[in-house]
Amino acid sequence: MCFLVQGYAQEPYSIHINQSNGLPSNAVYNIFQDTKGYVWIASQEGITRYDGMDYKTYKCNAQVSTAGSCIKEDKFGRIWYENFDGRLYYVYRDSLCIRTKINFQLCAVFANG
Repeated sequence: MCFLVQGYAQEPYSIHINQSNGLPSNAVYNIFQDTKGYVWIASQEGITRYDGMDYKTYKCNAQVSTAGSCIKEDKFGRIWYENFDGRLYYVYRDSLCIRTKINFQLCAVFANG
């Protein structure tokens, strides 16, 4: 028996995000999509959440530098971000908080997840 099935492919959908439409910096180091569908972007200006329409950049008063990468989500849905200074931050109640007394690197902890 032989079946001939004609399929139709869906056209790929893409959007371009950059400074001209709201991204705080074109220097992007990491992109991550969380379980809620938000896209998190690590750039020269820090960590930014994109919901498909709007951008929100998170800052912390304790930050010496903002550029970084290695965005991950933990089992509680918190977003973690390591800047290039090696400092670890997480988003809690829509604010960026610093993790103190840390002796590990974020990428190593989440390497299998």
